[in-house]
Amino acid sequence: MGEFRPSIHQRRQLFRAHQSRYERLEIFASRLQSNHRRLETIPMFPSRRLNLRGGNRLNERREHSFAITKPFRSFFADSTRLFIVGNIEWVGHDTKFITQSEPGMFRRIVVAVLVLAIGITVIFLRKPPTEQVSSPPASLPDRVPALRAAVAAQAKEAAQTVSSYRPFSNARIDDLQAPVNELLRGLPGVVEVEAKVRAENPTTRIIHLRDWHFVPRDLYAVDLRQAVGRKLSPEEIDRLHQELRLEVEIVQSEQLAILRCLIKHHGLKRLYAEGLTAEGLPVYQEKIAVLRDMEREQIPSLRKQLAEVQELIRGMEQAGRANTERHEAAKEIERKIQTMLGEHKNRLVEMGAAGRLLIAGEIDEVLPLDDANLLDAANPVRPDGSVQPDPERVRTREDAQVKAILRRGGVAVIVLGGAHDLSASVRSARPERSEYLRVTTKRFREIAVGKN
Repeated sequence: MGEFRPSIHQRRQLFRAHQSRYERLEIFASRLQSNHRRLETIPMFPSRRLNLRGGNRLNERREHSFAITKPFRSFFADSTRLFIVGNIEWVGHDTKFITQSEPGMFRRIVVAVLVLAIGITVIFLRKPPTEQVSSPPASLPDRVPALRAAVAAQAKEAAQTVSSYRPFSNARIDDLQAPVNELLRGLPGVVEVEAKVRAENPTTRIIHLRDWHFVPRDLYAVDLRQAVGRKLSPEEIDRLHQELRLEVEIVQSEQLAILRCLIKHHGLKRLYAEGLTAEGLPVYQEKIAVLRDMEREQIPSLRKQLAEVQELIRGMEQAGRANTERHEAAKEIERKIQTMLGEHKNRLVEMGAAGRLLIAGEIDEVLPLDDANLLDAANPVRPDGSVQPDPERVRTREDAQVKAILRRGGVAVIVLGGAHDLSASVRSARPERSEYLRVTTKRFREIAVGKN
């Protein structure tokens, strides 16, 4: 039989189908961009605002220090020294320009500047080529491919553990009379449950799920430079921040599996989230609503389009039409869809495990754990740009977190940074009626140990 050739009518149908994919992609891209713009107009809720605020202060300080190096400099000279003074208007000093100085001063300054320039030129010319540019420190290893593989493996493992979880007890997590230590130890991924504060008949029980949380790029860059001890290139910072995001996603995937088991089998209905304040709750809820709308309506359709495009690409490659114009156009559509899905996934990761469960409608509410003023006061970024947590301010913030939980009473499951220990705050608030358990998961321990 001869080779099959589509008719003109069939070719037109294929062309329209291909064109419709472009049109649908543009429609979804427009909708997603609209939602992304809407998210950008919503102010950051406190946990993110705290970190970004530190970065903004750094940016302001850099702008001021750069202003000093701008033009309008005045040169003052005497017989022994040459002084370079910053932008006169910015510094605010009442200073006379050199052209208004005593006669002969200008000539001496010109000579001094020329001598200085010649001396610097001679020094650099006499240096061996190898000494002109210091060799950069050894580059940090690229962990992105390994972390991406770990993200995929953990996602698969999490799905399997939730479906296969069989509780040995039907105890509810919100029952203060039920012993929950063994219940928590039996959850998938849990490697340690510390009974940090015990009580005979508690009126409040705090279950602290240790978190490896997301940090915005600007603040993370400050911390990285301080830890590494050298200047990092923008490319290195981008890669290291991507590694952090992947680590956060790995830990979150495990947390989601644990929390889903508690929701499905042990009556978990609400969570407390670090960084969320009463003042920031409306903003938080607005972000949740936007992301929920995207998750329910736009993202499923976008994933369906991706599957269709990938099937089309495979068909063209099997037919020997790879690298054709239509093949490249289909590959470009695939890249655009994957980029949009990746951006959406990043936004979900930034919302944390509690936010993601609320977006999915799996829990009833997320409660604020922090006080806005104390959260801002505990900002670890110092005026000099270094990252140095203040233990007293951290303790004051933790005291307020415990008091917020005690006011509501009952059982509080909180997602809080793994470095926090609320034991002292619980003991000082109401030691005889409060219980505090801290839960460590396998992935958190792996990542935290790898960082230390």
